[in-house]
Amino acid sequence: GVCEEMTYSMIEEKYPEEFAMREQDKYHYRYPGGESYQDLVQRLEPVIMELERQGNVLVICHQAVMRCLLAYFLDKGADDLPYMKCPLHTVLKLTPVAYGCKVEMFDLKVEAVNTHKDRPLQKKVRKNTMPPPFVRRNSFDPLSTQDQIKRPRLYSVGNPQHSHTYHTPTFPSLPFSNMFEAAELLQKEDSTNGCKAPNTEDGEKVLKST
Repeated sequence: GVCEEMTYSMIEEKYPEEFAMREQDKYHYRYPGGESYQDLVQRLEPVIMELERQGNVLVICHQAVMRCLLAYFLDKGADDLPYMKCPLHTVLKLTPVAYGCKVEMFDLKVEAVNTHKDRPLQKKVRKNTMPPPFVRRNSFDPLSTQDQIKRPRLYSVGNPQHSHTYHTPTFPSLPFSNMFEAAELLQKEDSTNGCKAPNTEDGEKVLKST
């Protein structure tokens, strides 16, 4: 997406909101113009099914694709997948064994940066404070569910976040013993203004109409 060929430090500096959102949920997060790990898993699913039917297979891929393949063959979940270690310029040999898969790593001795990031520690929330709102991008429910519902994209670069939360209005307390006294007062005020008086048989209706 828009963060192509950028390092984590560059993304954090240029798109701090995007960087923070990705830290919240790396599996479901989608870079603007890019795809999430969940999108990639769905795209790779038919390919993985075909790989299992083959004999010896050589796959040359990026780290994200490698993590998806490893997670599948090592039976890892969505929480572990984005944080699996897949060093650059490294050959990973997967050999099927009983109840799993054996993984061997062969370093090609090519100088490269370490792009691995460990899972962030759970931050403690201070008392009397609310955690930051969780904003999720366009995504689908996990493959293990039956509902593949596309959610609206709520926030992206160049498209600021807007609040869609409806806040219930609050009204000051009325100095009356019951609603009927308030209704009578409203009826008198309407009559002096030349307006048709509302039905006072039900004080609740009068208050709602205001």
